[in-house]
Amino acid sequence: MPRPLSAVIKKLDHVAIVVRDMQEALGFYRDLLGLRCSEVKELHGQGGFRTLLVFVDLGNAELELVQPLQEGDTMGRFLQERGEGLHHVCFEIDSLPGTAAELQSKGVKLRYNGQHRSGKLDFLYPQECKGVLVEVLEKPGPVH
Repeated sequence: MPRPLSAVIKKLDHVAIVVRDMQEALGFYRDLLGLRCSEVKELHGQGGFRTLLVFVDLGNAELELVQPLQEGDTMGRFLQERGEGLHHVCFEIDSLPGTAAELQSKGVKLRYNGQHRSGKLDFLYPQECKGVLVEVLEKPGPVH
């Protein structure tokens, strides 16, 4: 019997939230709630999308605040169609190739295989995950 997928999930890494206005979002998370936030960074991703990103430190995980800068790209369309709110949840995993192979062997479709500031990642289609976009992330091991 194959081991359950939960055996390869190390922890919740982050929850991404799409926002219309990063300064308003910082007013809530940083100024009102008193959470530690990273500097605002602009990200240029594959497929030409541009976003502002802020990471909110929750101790054992992060919130990833995402403000789309273009209406026509993936994140911009998400905001237009669904409004502000949850975009995806990200789980840290041991091995992206191993997890991807196990998921695919169980009939789960993956939608993207790429590199991120934090490591290798892929996304599972929301239809496979009860309506939630799920990211799996393999962080690089310690440098020796």
